[in-house]
Amino acid sequence: IFYPTVVLITGFDILFFWVARMIMFGLRFTGKAPFSQVFLNGLVRDEHGAKMSKTKGNVIDPLDVIDEFGADAVRFTLAIFASGRDIPLAKARMQGYAAFANKIWNASRFAMMHIDTKLSSAKPIDRDSMKTVERWILSRLNDTTLDVNKALSAYRFDEASNAIYKFFWHEFCDWYIEMAKPVLLGRHGTPEDQQRAKRILLEVLDRSLRLLHPFMPFITDEIWQKLGGIEPSVMVAPYPVPEETLEDEEAERMVRAVQAMITTVRNARAERGFTPKDRFKLYVRAEGRDAAFFDAYGYLLTDLARLNEVIVNAEPPEGVHHDVVEGFTIAIEFPEKVVTKEQQERTGRELEKSRKELASLDAKLVNEQFMNNAPPAIVQGAWARQAELRARIEKLMQNQ
Repeated sequence: IFYPTVVLITGFDILFFWVARMIMFGLRFTGKAPFSQVFLNGLVRDEHGAKMSKTKGNVIDPLDVIDEFGADAVRFTLAIFASGRDIPLAKARMQGYAAFANKIWNASRFAMMHIDTKLSSAKPIDRDSMKTVERWILSRLNDTTLDVNKALSAYRFDEASNAIYKFFWHEFCDWYIEMAKPVLLGRHGTPEDQQRAKRILLEVLDRSLRLLHPFMPFITDEIWQKLGGIEPSVMVAPYPVPEETLEDEEAERMVRAVQAMITTVRNARAERGFTPKDRFKLYVRAEGRDAAFFDAYGYLLTDLARLNEVIVNAEPPEGVHHDVVEGFTIAIEFPEKVVTKEQQERTGRELEKSRKELASLDAKLVNEQFMNNAPPAIVQGAWARQAELRARIEKLMQNQ
């Protein structure tokens, strides 16, 4: 007797009517259960949670939406909402994931414009020569690989698809590609840096496509074929597994600080009514290796935050905008501009919010029950957040 699979995937509404009977018949006639695991997926309903019915006119024909949004977008929508008893299906959601497929295609086109080799002939990456940003993206990809594999092992298709979605759109496209452009376009670094950046880009794209393939098989295989892998298709290429050597907490910490500074500058620029064309000076206070990092990677802040200069460990002039991000004290030197009442009120609201959070933390940190029972990492995080809030309040008061 040969049973072709160990997992049955079906809806919960036929658990007794069909699944239980399959097991009973298998045991009765063969002495062996036909499967050892059953994955019960939710029932597909309309966007309001109602059962689809021709009478109600709320039926979505799979062939129609595949023609409209593409098979990958429909498949990804079903995967990312595959949690709970119901899958609320709406065309707006499929349209959103069709935009994700378009994002994958555009990011891959950009990469292939700069990559000058194929996967089959690509040389191994020299890990020791990698820059911080390159170590960061591989570390983030490795964390995503760990999350996706763990979720798939637990049949949490929603968590797996959500993890790769967040990585590809937000970390790879929104941040890494933008950070790599100065090197890829030859505006920064040496020719060796440019070649290494191309190789990292190829590596990240290759692994991302393989992670994505179970959820979006058509677009990933189309792109992967153009990358020229050794295997005839991405579907038979090895699925990525986490590698401990790619983990890099230090690179993640520093790039996280750069991201926070860029976001802070962008927000402060918008709040004061400046346009993206307006450029400013940014002062950063750092010590030791951190100071060396900002000296070496100031171009990231200059490019992405649209600054004309990043100055490390110099005293900023009077009247600049002060803030604390990721534990670093920064100051933004804006041109002379009248501070409006709205801006003063916004600063006041930020102060009030920070003071309330600080008061809550202060109360928590003097609570013996919390200090004795909370995990050490939580307590340490609370102390660090308390210090950051105090520094932030001090800087915000300077902005009033």
